[in-house]
Amino acid sequence: MVANAAGPVMVLYLLAIGLPKLELIGTGAWYSCWSMRSRCPSAYTWLDHASSLLVDAWLVLPMLPGALLGPWILRRLNQRGFEAMALT
Repeated sequence: MVANAAGPVMVLYLLAIGLPKLELIGTGAWYSCWSMRSRCPSAYTWLDHASSLLVDAWLVLPMLPGALLGPWILRRLNQRGFEAMALT
């Protein structure tokens, strides 16, 4: 969400309304998914080349530990610590 211009504003809003950490992360994931989907598909036609798919395959390797450890870490954080990290 950091790369998206509305991401920080959305995090501030969701924290201000008191959304718990798991719901905040889930809402942010859905927002990012639909935000990316709604953009012009013709701008991303270069993603269909075989060389970019090879790069994507290599980038899955460092993504897997984060995808597996992220939820585990998030469940162990208390709400106050999560909010402090989200605001910094």
